[in-house]
Amino acid sequence: MPTERMKRSETKLKPCPFCGVKVSMTYNAADNTFNFWHIGTSCALVEPIRIDGDLVKNIAEAVEAWNRRVEE
Repeated sequence: MPTERMKRSETKLKPCPFCGVKVSMTYNAADNTFNFWHIGTSCALVEPIRIDGDLVKNIAEAVEAWNRRVEE
């Protein structure tokens, strides 16, 4: 369960890879997921987009996973 705090500058998230809209991230302890929400709108795919907390150890890894793109 992530408990560390990160500065906003350290949590710079890339936009949604599907629609290009800016996103914000929250952590849901009840179901151990990192949730990515579209800011001001929603994606045609699903809202929120989730990364299972069992796949990443902390907030930094969740940000890294979100920012990873196939072409990189």
